Amino acid sequence: MPYDLHQRLGYKLALAAQVNNQTMITLLADIGLTRQSWCALVAVEAQGISQPSAIADYVGIKRAAVSRSLKDMSLKGLLERQHGQHSRQTINVSLTPEGKRLLALSMPMTEASAAHLNQQLSGHEQTQLMRLLDKILSAPHAPAARI
Repeated sequence: MPYDLHQRLGYKLALAAQVNNQTMITLLADIGLTRQSWCALVAVEAQGISQPSAIADYVGIKRAAVSRSLKDMSLKGLLERQHGQHSRQTINVSLTPEGKRLLALSMPMTEASAAHLNQQLSGHEQTQLMRLLDKILSAPHAPAARI
């Protein structure tokens, strides 16, 4: 039997992720955000994460990439970076009113995207898929390239 790429789990996982990612990229571009900048806004505002290294860990990107992204977001007026009170090496990040506005504007769009994805599966199937993905992602594996 010949090798059939389209029947491989890894291929299907990658394809599903690409479809979801492209939808997010397109929606967010309409309001001037990248997927990475949106994730950083969510990390800071919704999760209360203020340090760049913790934002990188939460989002799953390299620290150098988050540093560049936060600098760009600061230049665009979406967030403020301030040195820590006890150490000049510590940076704390907070959203500006414009960052909060764009995050609020983006949420209905991202929720609609998630709803469209969720409509493809029953509630039981969604629960089952999340459980299976958690199982796959919790298994020991070589460090993945960060997004």
